[in-house]
Amino acid sequence: MDPYKILGVSRDASPEEIKKAYRGLAKQFHPDKNMGDSEAEGKFKKINAAYEQITSGDPNAFGGFDDINSFMNNIFRSGGGFGPRNMPRKGPDLTAAVAVSLYDIVVGEEVDVLFRYAVRCSSCNGSGASSIKVCDACNGSGQRTMYHEAGNQRTNMLFPCQKCGGQGRVPDKMCGTCQGHGRKEESKKMKVRIPAGVQPGSTVRMAGGGLPGQNNGPSGDALVKVKVAMPTSKNLSPEQLAVLKEMK
Repeated sequence: MDPYKILGVSRDASPEEIKKAYRGLAKQFHPDKNMGDSEAEGKFKKINAAYEQITSGDPNAFGGFDDINSFMNNIFRSGGGFGPRNMPRKGPDLTAAVAVSLYDIVVGEEVDVLFRYAVRCSSCNGSGASSIKVCDACNGSGQRTMYHEAGNQRTNMLFPCQKCGGQGRVPDKMCGTCQGHGRKEESKKMKVRIPAGVQPGSTVRMAGGGLPGQNNGPSGDALVKVKVAMPTSKNLSPEQLAVLKEMK
């Protein structure tokens, strides 16, 4: 049977619409809410199977997604959740520290600065897993039921599943590229102009020197904290000694 019909959505439905439909039906027919109802249990299993088929990356199911990472990327491209996706966002800033000589601070100098930063792993799209599976704690519903008894009354309360964080999915195999961290370290070197007369401990900002923004948003900035490597007379040239002498 068509999994889209089981979930009650069209084949061109967005991931948000599919997930919303799935969660609503899973909540309605969850065995904990329909104890002893074999028909509801059967529907619950069909709902989970349909959602699994759609999100499995089967080209015949979800409009041609190549694999599960493509599906996850479509859902979590904003870094998780279902917030606005088309809003321009400024890219992250890069930070580093550099030790320069007192002479460089007096006259100003251009120095090489190495920036290290973490980026989302492209192999697993930041999930930390090479594949994911339905959470066995909540059967993919993303919710758990807690029972509270008071006298002859029994109340059922739904809570987000702690194992999957309410997503209904958990990692199956660890990503070999990032070793399960979801991020990997990269670095880049840039030339930074240290202005003459800059105060030690201050921060030099390079507008637009950070990482690219999202949805045509501006790049972040590069921030460099300036430290002073105190010189000794043995390491100074005659010209540098003359400059230091004038400062006294």
